[in-house]
Amino acid sequence: MRRLLLCALWVLWLALSIPAYAQTPRRASAEVLLERADALAAGGQVTRPLAMYRRAVQRAPHDPTPVTRYAALALPAVDAPEAVTPTDTVRADAEFVLAAIERVAELDDSGVGDRAARLEDVRLWALVFARSLTDAVEQWRAREVRLSHDHALLGRRLAALSIRRDDLPTAQALLRECVRLDPEDAGVRSDLAAVALARGNTSEALLLFREVAMANPADLDAQRDLAGAYLSHGDATTAVAVLNTNAGCSQDCDCALELARAAITAKHFDVAIRSAGEALQRCNARDPEPLLWLALSEQRAGRLTQARTAYRLALRRDPSSPRALNGLQGLPLTPTHESPAHVPPP
Repeated sequence: MRRLLLCALWVLWLALSIPAYAQTPRRASAEVLLERADALAAGGQVTRPLAMYRRAVQRAPHDPTPVTRYAALALPAVDAPEAVTPTDTVRADAEFVLAAIERVAELDDSGVGDRAARLEDVRLWALVFARSLTDAVEQWRAREVRLSHDHALLGRRLAALSIRRDDLPTAQALLRECVRLDPEDAGVRSDLAAVALARGNTSEALLLFREVAMANPADLDAQRDLAGAYLSHGDATTAVAVLNTNAGCSQDCDCALELARAAITAKHFDVAIRSAGEALQRCNARDPEPLLWLALSEQRAGRLTQARTAYRLALRRDPSSPRALNGLQGLPLTPTHESPAHVPPP
């Protein structure tokens, strides 16, 4: 009798719980999946959270959150190898994202807002891998700025991917448009200047680097970029002046080395010797680079004894360094044979 009573109570519990479970909103299940997937993704997992995000997309087709999370985890970043050569898996993920976004747009007729703009940015990034970079760039140019959460930022991402795919003309055109959209962004100007320099447009690069350096006089990287542009333009003297007047250059290894190289090119050997000496104090104690530039600076200045000593010290740090070996072997025995103009640069 007691068993029959327990069975009756169990059947009653099932009868009451099954309808309640069936009436549970599907969106709640999608939210639970999102929470679990977020936790797994935060722990470094990929496969399991992607499967959960995909199920959440299917259970809440009107909600843009699952598809944006899925896209963030599935689609490659600009610096990923798959961004240059997409795999079949990446293409399939991008197709899934595009289809999901289309369903969201059909079910959510809320007009143009921040949520729709963010979703449009995700759609264009997925289009790169599902179709082509050219299609994505064309649609980015054609759409209204208000339809994007951050139109200029997406343009920079497309430009960066164009650079990685060796399409410098497209990158340059995109960055010029980004400069027009956000004239105050020094990073966009620097990127555009670097692309112009890579394409041989040294005058445009010099102008852009000068604007960035003037707007950010304390930015050492901006000053180094400007000096490098002057060197590419054949004006080593101005490059030396730019770096030599920056107080922070002597405290930075790379900047001091760059100043030494520019000073040698401009035949300002005293500045080159001083800068190479400063780099020797700032750089890694095992790096032979400062000693090689110091040796060349001393050699060009006609101080052969000091140059020979620097080359030998560089060989202690790197016994197989061809620059140190060639420099040491190329030194004349007496100063009267010195001919700085014929010493090859390292």
